[in-house]
Amino acid sequence: MRFTNLGVPPLWTDEALFASWIKEIPRQEFITVLLGKLLPDSEFFLRLPVAVCGSLTVLFFYWITGGGWKSFYGSAFIAVFPIFVFWSRVARPYAFAGLFIVLGWRWWWFYIIAILTTPISLIGLNLFRLKEKRCRFFYSFLVLLAFSVYYFRPDVKAVGDFVNFNFLFNEKRMWYVPLLTLLLYCCSAVSDKYFVRNSTEDIRRT
Repeated sequence: MRFTNLGVPPLWTDEALFASWIKEIPRQEFITVLLGKLLPDSEFFLRLPVAVCGSLTVLFFYWITGGGWKSFYGSAFIAVFPIFVFWSRVARPYAFAGLFIVLGWRWWWFYIIAILTTPISLIGLNLFRLKEKRCRFFYSFLVLLAFSVYYFRPDVKAVGDFVNFNFLFNEKRMWYVPLLTLLLYCCSAVSDKYFVRNSTEDIRRT
């Protein structure tokens, strides 16, 4: 679903803008721009890293959230839900950042890559870990990094603040990270024992 005809559609406006950034000194979406400089110049290779990250997210989500039925349901949802599939097929940073948000759920330093890709990754911080004193220090650093990256972006200086309700609600691309984060919370909080217990009770009733 993420790789079929990946190089066929022509670049749309934001993808063409991203392609132009690859030819310049990166000033936003640093990680994806730097990676794009290493790949051949074509629609397929422009989108390939995003498709790979979107696919790997399905696998790593299952592993990071502990495996079992809860993780299987979450991974299956990511695999087929239209927002996750669509934004894993275009040269935008959300699926790329999503992979490193999932990895950052266990290893906080992966959040650095996610935030350098897009500051909206800050939404994906695992707040369960705030009870760890060391994570409070690291998360403070990540918050400062996210705000620095955001205000350094040329598009923020050119068109103003992107943080407004209409933009965040109507632009479906902005749903990618919040939906992924919600799934991480749900699948990390629900115990496998719940599924085992209820499955056993259903069998007994039958």
